[in-house]
Amino acid sequence: MAKSIILDRVAVIAEMDRQDLTTEELSRKAGVGRSAVNKARIGGSMWRTTAGHIADALGVPLESLRLPPQEQEVHHVERQQ
Repeated sequence: MAKSIILDRVAVIAEMDRQDLTTEELSRKAGVGRSAVNKARIGGSMWRTTAGHIADALGVPLESLRLPPQEQEVHHVERQQ
């Protein structure tokens, strides 16, 4: 199992908007840095545990925020180029 994953930026932003949470509020609630929340908001790669903290803070399953595996691979290749 990969240690890092990419969250679906649209799903993260939509859930933050639904709960009326700012980046600062979510970072405090999740116990992670603002940079981690910003990574989630732009679809950046992050540690699975960090993504789990964000999902827990939003009260949603991690899988509901995660990009499908095939898209994870495409993002990984695109970012390396």
